[in-house]
Amino acid sequence: MAESVDKEKWGKSFNPKDPGDLTEKIVNGYILHTKLWYEKGEYKDYELWEVFREDFEGWTAEIFNMGDTKIRRDFRNFLVQHGVYIPRDGGKLFGALFKVVIDENFHEWTEQEVKEYMKNAKDIFSRFYPSRQTTLAVPTLQGPLLEQMPLSSSIKIGIKSEPSPLTKTFGLQDSCTSPYAF
Repeated sequence: MAESVDKEKWGKSFNPKDPGDLTEKIVNGYILHTKLWYEKGEYKDYELWEVFREDFEGWTAEIFNMGDTKIRRDFRNFLVQHGVYIPRDGGKLFGALFKVVIDENFHEWTEQEVKEYMKNAKDIFSRFYPSRQTTLAVPTLQGPLLEQMPLSSSIKIGIKSEPSPLTKTFGLQDSCTSPYAF
């Protein structure tokens, strides 16, 4: 993932009118960093739609298209899983993201749209899918936390007790853990 972003610009502002910001690595970094903030802030539904539109104001379909396809796809899936409706109508993904940015009306999901989405979805974290709440109440069995295990037990099962150097994040050094390690 490190080769997909500009580490110098990670976590810094993005100006869609600045030609210096219009590179694949800077666009990728802005999308990934913004997604991390959305995850940390637990945004969903209208609030996520609102901050997405604000954070990507001034972006064009061409700017979205500069980003890596897999990063755009992951970002689209995140937005949809958290309640931002993005239709899958056979059009290009970068165009669909752009349409959400310029759409001044929040789309309230219909029951049919939720059903269609859930046919292929991993999960949905939205008020538009209230039956998900019942699945959260199912208790799960869990082993002891690693911090509670004696060091000798950790060694026997092959768990390192020191943090991995690959977990460093840029711009979010607090409790947020990032799958985007550099």
